[in-house]
Amino acid sequence: MKKIGFIGLGIMGRPMANHLLKAGYALAVHNRSKEKMDQMAAHGATIQEPQEMAGECDAILMCLPTSVEVTMVTHRILAAGRPGLIVADHSTIQPFVAQRLAEEAGTVGVEFLDAPISGGESGAIAGTLSTMVGGGADAFAALRPIFDTFSSVVTHTGPSGTGQMTKLANQILCAITLMGVAESLSFAKKNGLDLNKTLTVLSGGAGDSWALRNLGPKMIGRDYTPGFSNSLQFKDLGYAMEAAHQCGATTFGLALAHQLCTSQNARGLGDAGIASLFDLYELLNTERDQRA
Repeated sequence: MKKIGFIGLGIMGRPMANHLLKAGYALAVHNRSKEKMDQMAAHGATIQEPQEMAGECDAILMCLPTSVEVTMVTHRILAAGRPGLIVADHSTIQPFVAQRLAEEAGTVGVEFLDAPISGGESGAIAGTLSTMVGGGADAFAALRPIFDTFSSVVTHTGPSGTGQMTKLANQILCAITLMGVAESLSFAKKNGLDLNKTLTVLSGGAGDSWALRNLGPKMIGRDYTPGFSNSLQFKDLGYAMEAAHQCGATTFGLALAHQLCTSQNARGLGDAGIASLFDLYELLNTERDQRA
């Protein structure tokens, strides 16, 4: 792998692309906004359209918002792609879409891997993401050194679609844990506890979690900067609800987490970080006190 293309320089994509540059890969980038491309170009990347990447790169990585964008960009790549090219999608999309794109890619000799990531903005910056990869074993092995530049855990989960299905399982766990952190800290505040001391105690006990350690301080400090936004959470949980319905899985916690996320978006907080769920608990507590 000599030249890599990277499409989507958002909160997660940009630090991932930076790790590729630091590792010495020749990197071509593409993004919806020109400013982010120019910033990467200043550090040695070249700017190319997806079709140009398809003709020159050994592999193309994507980190985009939804199934729609991933499908559109993949079709642009496949229209100009050549046999042997490998496309890895780090977005969170519907598993059946990943399977369909892998089938379409195969008809022109291109390998498509669904390779969603977990670890948040901090993990992307630190290079400690968890990457779950569905697709061909040979393509996975070829891109493993690339994944290792921004990941501490890289797992081949099975055939196409299993990477995305694993990510949805991850999102269910994250959403329910987030709900627990917000509820716990809101309960502590309601009872007059010092939240910083409470956080220290909880982080050292059986209830410790990534969400508690990383999002708990944001909740206490009312820092709702989007490392991961409510709108993206809503999208991911919607995909999970769809998948749960299709397989008949029982998902009580997912249903509640999805409803709370729906409320956050309805309140105009779609662009806020998911730590803002704490604010919803606070709002409901205040309204209850006023009624009392």
